[in-house]
Amino acid sequence: MVARKGDMLCSPFQCDRCWFINLNHKEPRPNSLTDVRLLDYIRRVNLDVLWSRESSTVEKTLNQYVKARSWADQMGIRMNMDYTIQPWPIGDFSGFSEAIIMLRYSLEKGHNASSHCQFDTIRKILTLSTNMYESSSTQGAS
Repeated sequence: MVARKGDMLCSPFQCDRCWFINLNHKEPRPNSLTDVRLLDYIRRVNLDVLWSRESSTVEKTLNQYVKARSWADQMGIRMNMDYTIQPWPIGDFSGFSEAIIMLRYSLEKGHNASSHCQFDTIRKILTLSTNMYESSSTQGAS
């Protein structure tokens, strides 16, 4: 139900509210069922992203960061790695909306199970997104 210490060093993380604003360009409304539901999906995807790394990987990454931070402080230099711990620009630059759609799709009745779809079915959302991006007029423009 929560992230581990060091998760944000090796996974793209933003708070649920920030993701909501980045996806919708507006604040979530607490009395809107649609907004509350989307915040629930955002929370689940956020946790899935964080927990997609092995605990040992997260721990080792955190330990390395602490060492590097200490050495930088001892030498009086600013670590270039600190750029990763900054606010994100408005928008979805990492496929977070596709992850939410895939999570929602996973709740549909599948061919092999009445309670959910299998990943081989759900991953077609990634193919759809890639095909649409590659055929769009904005492809390659950044």
